[in-house]
Amino acid sequence: MIASAAGPFVVVLIAFAAIAMMIASPFGLFFSKEDTGQGVAPISVVIRELAEDFNARVKEIQNTNEWDELQVHYEGKRGNNWKDILAVFAVKTVLFDENAADVVTIDADKAERIRAVFWDMTELSHRIEEIEHYDEETDTTTYTYILHITILPCR
Repeated sequence: MIASAAGPFVVVLIAFAAIAMMIASPFGLFFSKEDTGQGVAPISVVIRELAEDFNARVKEIQNTNEWDELQVHYEGKRGNNWKDILAVFAVKTVLFDENAADVVTIDADKAERIRAVFWDMTELSHRIEEIEHYDEETDTTTYTYILHITILPCR
């Protein structure tokens, strides 16, 4: 009789243990409630800040070079794949970091870890192409400078 009464308790205990294991694993990122408490940044804010930082770096490249035309090249997937970036962050934080931590709440340290993974997985480079134009009628040479910005996400 005692064994049959303990059955539902064991099932509930196993369910709670499974949920706790999921939250403590890299999948805990999916349980994040976008907490906005003191010292906590929602993932959406971290992503927005990284997008702003990325755009600022692109603008800096544009502003520190002389160019007539701009060409932006995306290698691989266009834009950043946040699913991949957050998955790598979660696995590195929970499983492979010597200071392993949960990923349910994103504090300043974890936000910095997301930034590090983003820049590890996103390459931004540029080059200037010089094109010479010779006008036979006026015997003059002019140049066009093309700024090529290459974005290589998720290496």
